[in-house]
Amino acid sequence: MWIHSFQPEDVYKLLIAATFGIIIGFEREIKNKPVGIRTSLVITLISCLLTIVSINSVIFYENIASHVQMDPMRIVAQIVAGIGFIGAGVILRRPHDIVSGLTTAAIIWAASGIGIAVGAGFIFESTFLVLFLFISLEGITWFMKRFNNSRFEANVIVAHLMLPEHLEAESVKQALELKGIRITNIRLRGTPKQLTLRMYSPHRLTIFILYDYLSELGIERIDLDQ
Repeated sequence: MWIHSFQPEDVYKLLIAATFGIIIGFEREIKNKPVGIRTSLVITLISCLLTIVSINSVIFYENIASHVQMDPMRIVAQIVAGIGFIGAGVILRRPHDIVSGLTTAAIIWAASGIGIAVGAGFIFESTFLVLFLFISLEGITWFMKRFNNSRFEANVIVAHLMLPEHLEAESVKQALELKGIRITNIRLRGTPKQLTLRMYSPHRLTIFILYDYLSELGIERIDLDQ
């Protein structure tokens, strides 16, 4: 039986990949995104491990079967393709053409790429990329907030409301705007009146606070989607 043992440098690579996975996951975790520290950790670790195995297998088996042609990047190519299935799972299409999860899906792909790079021995490049990625994501968010970009300063919420007869849609709109909410789309239909609003709500106004506020206006049937 042929047994290949890990070298100390392989263990160091796995530790580095794990550290990078934690850093990437932390950035998603503090923003309450679906992919957190544990997911990023697993992705970077396994990507690194499979890269090490792919490269070392060529060296190992070439010594015992020199006539066999092997590609050191064959397994790595499958990682890049396979990770797309995980990324697709976090992309969601919500009502009113709202698509969320694209950045998270891209970061899953990036975490896999960083794990591959570490496994292949590109430690300096991986370190630079992780730091640059983290600083860029936070820096862009800060920069856009400075220009009051609604996508960064507020939550996107879709509200489906059943209005009582005494309450007009315009009154609801004005009451929400007084709370600092910016409404971007209004749809009113049916009898009883069914009001659908797409709006940017400041982070301080969580869906729970917003629900209570709408209830105080006399609306009994409320459905909020964030």
